[in-house]
Amino acid sequence: MTFNELAAKHRLGLLKFLMWKTRGDLSLSEDLCQLTLMHAFTAFPDLDDKAMFPRWIRKIAVNAFINHIQREKSFVNIDDVKSKAVTEDEAIDSRMVHKQNRDELMELVYNLSEQQRKTMALRLFEDMSFKEIAEALSVPYDTAKANYRHGMLKIETIMLGRQKSA
Repeated sequence: MTFNELAAKHRLGLLKFLMWKTRGDLSLSEDLCQLTLMHAFTAFPDLDDKAMFPRWIRKIAVNAFINHIQREKSFVNIDDVKSKAVTEDEAIDSRMVHKQNRDELMELVYNLSEQQRKTMALRLFEDMSFKEIAEALSVPYDTAKANYRHGMLKIETIMLGRQKSA
């Protein structure tokens, strides 16, 4: 089958998968789907077994999603805060603390090895199970768990070092 035939056949499933990953954000899902198809199109000649296309393109989608997460920055949305006038100060304080904690965690995760970084991002930011992570990254279940555990140990070590020096 040609790329266009395979892409047309699997596009809806890919979009549904990305909708699930983005928690229903249709615009983001469509953007990630388009990006995935573009990456897949350029790499398609290197795909030896065309029967692996569904799994292969899903892995490309997961990587596109992970890259999106890494680029995404949390921010305080002023319009949201204004709409909650009664608790405006509390909302700002809470979001800034959340943003600081999330940014710090993202920085720590970003400095891990590639496999640990992907596993941690999927587990922490996407609430994926180890089984789902193993499937998405094409690794054994125990490898996904080990990558997560080793990543957590590295993060704990770094955070304990920061607390001691503070």
